[in-house]
Order: sequence, then structure tokens, then C-alpha cells
Amino acid sequence: MAEKKLPSASQIIISDETLRDGEQHPGVVFSGAEKMEIAKLLDEIGVHEISVGIPMVSEAEKESTTHIVKAGLKAKINGLVRAVKGDIDRAMDCGLKMIRIGLPVGKPLRTSEMDKPFNEILKMGVNACRYAKDNGLYVISSATDCTRAELDLLKDTYKAFVEEGGTDRVRMPDTVGCSNPEAYGYLVAEVKKAVGKIPIEVHTHNDFGLGFGELPCRTMGRCKCVDDNGQRHRRKGGEYGS
Repeated sequence: MAEKKLPSASQIIISDETLRDGEQHPGVVFSGAEKMEIAKLLDEIGVHEISVGIPMVSEAEKESTTHIVKAGLKAKINGLVRAVKGDIDRAMDCGLKMIRIGLPVGKPLRTSEMDKPFNEILKMGVNACRYAKDNGLYVISSATDCTRAELDLLKDTYKAFVEEGGTDRVRMPDTVGCSNPEAYGYLVAEVKKAVGKIPIEVHTHNDFGLGFGELPCRTMGRCKCVDDNGQRHRRKGGEYGS
């Protein structure tokens, strides 16, 4: 069997999630000034993309997003939105040119969050993607909780994002950090078959110490963008640590 080679550093986009996922760590809430300081530091070290948060969460989040967008950083700035027109409009009000659309696809998440048949949920995602593209945005389509989704449904979702929504990139979040490295690598390979040449972005969590271990599997020549999560993980015994 031929040995798999990792892509070179120049082939991988690093997208930092500290400003959004960092606040998932218990007790952490960034002020607008702290978000700006962190964004500037990330920009200084050469991070390619910075996810600044969810503009729809609050007026403070919208304000901090707008200030970072206007700061003239070299990094590309993006925000997370739901598959809702109002969220996308608010992101555009902040000056964002790049967004991540999150659509609940994992079975536990979609059944608890969305009281709809899946074909209706998928239509929401495709329509949101299309609306954003029609407004000139760079769109990253995310099947949230993808590691707990049925495989065929997951592949159909990403295929619809590409073929019907016109997405620029797809994103694979292991939302609850439950996938082991081999399983996640398998999912990335299967999704790659569904989306063809469309770039894949990977996003993992380290709740159970698996996020970092997934790195080699998720970059085996199949993905273009790796999220760097400055956020939650657990110490021995389940206590959250930094």
C-alpha cells in the first residue's frame, strides 16, 4: 500500500475559531476590546482566516464584528450564521464578505433543534446558501454535528450544498468531539467523493481528547482548511481545563 503523505503547510488554510469557540469554555466571555486584541495577534502570526463570532447573538457581538472587519487586517474575516435570511442580512450589515452557514444535520441535534422533516431542513440550508451567494458572499456550508449523521444523508446534504446552493467550501464539524481519528478520516474521504473538487474544511473539538488526534486523518490530502479551536477540552475526570 502506498504511503499517504500529509499536505505541505503552504497547501493548508488555517482558520482560527478562538473568538467564537473560545467562549464555549466555561467562564470565558471576551469583551469587544479583548476580541480586537486577539484578532490583531492572530493576524500578526499569519493566520489566514479569523472567525469573529455570531453577529445575531447580540448587539455587542455585532459591534465587535463590525470593528474587526474595519480594522484592515490581512486575514479574511468570517462569521457564523444560521440558515436564516435575517442572520445573513445581519452579517452583511457588519461588512462580512465571508460566512459559515450552520445547518443541524446530526440526528440528535436536528431532532432536538428542528421540528421539521429533513427535506425541509435541507431546503432551508440550500436556500440560505443561494441567498448568500446571490449577495456576493463567500459561503462555507456546514453540516453541524456531522459525525452523528447518517452517512448517506450527510453526503446528500453536502452534495446539495454544492450542486444546488453553489457553496464555495464545505465544513465538517465534529460538534461534540465524539469521533475517533479513523472514523473522522473515513467521513472526510466519503464526503470528498460527494463534493469533488470543492474544498473541505474540518472542525473538531477536544472534549474527549480526540480533536488533536484527528489531525493526521483529516489532512491526508483530502481537506483544504483546518480550524484552530482556542477552546474547550477536559482534564482527567471530566473537569474542563484550558
